[in-house]
Amino acid sequence: MKKIISVALAVILMMSFAGCDKNLKIEKDENNQNETSFDVGGFALGIDEEENVVEIGMYTGDDEKVRVPDTVDGLPVVGILANCFAGCNVEEVKMGKYVYYIESYAFQWAAIEEFEVPEGATYLGDHVFLECENLKKVTLPDSLETIGDNIFEGCVNEVEVVVEKDSFAHEYCEKILADGANIKIKAK
Repeated sequence: MKKIISVALAVILMMSFAGCDKNLKIEKDENNQNETSFDVGGFALGIDEEENVVEIGMYTGDDEKVRVPDTVDGLPVVGILANCFAGCNVEEVKMGKYVYYIESYAFQWAAIEEFEVPEGATYLGDHVFLECENLKKVTLPDSLETIGDNIFEGCVNEVEVVVEKDSFAHEYCEKILADGANIKIKAK
């Protein structure tokens, strides 16, 4: 699993300034026979056949509304890798029900307006929504165990953050609000 993440991150870091390049293809890593990567349905995917999971490496389409699939070839889509939607003109992204982690900078500079982290997700990386100028509302589930640094840094609008009262996400939001984050907490 770590090998596929390392390979995917290396490719993504090399392409991070490409934004939503429709022609991006992640090539198969010939050194790891348990891994297959390909571009399908607007997503550069990494399939770890040993772990039997799929990770989204980068959105390569040009739709404004995107649905991350629950499964690909019967395998659950479990993660959104770093910079996946960076710089994309995506306004709405619906996550698949098995996504349990979203890595750092996943939506930086994206046109996203509202986002709901799926119930069951446990990890959000650093700067997930860095400089998302259109972001207005984010819903964080009570399943989150880790939230990285400055997830709303550079957001122009005040972001309404919907959280479960007394959850880890609620405590995180109270802390960053006290530190000057441009958010409004709505506890449910």
